[in-house]
Amino acid sequence: RITNQWKFIEEIDNGIVQNPSATEPVEVLEIKEDGSYIDTFGSYSYIGTWSFSSDKESVILTPPSTSFWGPTTFKILRLKSNELWLQETDGSEIFEYHYEKD
Repeated sequence: RITNQWKFIEEIDNGIVQNPSATEPVEVLEIKEDGSYIDTFGSYSYIGTWSFSSDKESVILTPPSTSFWGPTTFKILRLKSNELWLQETDGSEIFEYHYEKD
């Protein structure tokens, strides 16, 4: 179910809902069956690989080695045929990202 094109709809930062403005480019996260992903934000795209954690409760997105970001682990809060909710923890901050099927 995770392999799909997911359109970003909202972010929750430490319990505060942040909806994208109408003027922001649309973000689309495409998770492919071959283990790759493309995260597109307007005219810019991040391309990398993805995998499940060993317990399959998280997804790990790994950008190419040329990126200054390392692998990021997102806990899967909800995964349905038309919804994907991911959670990232950075120290004491908790970020939740909601996507819908594109």
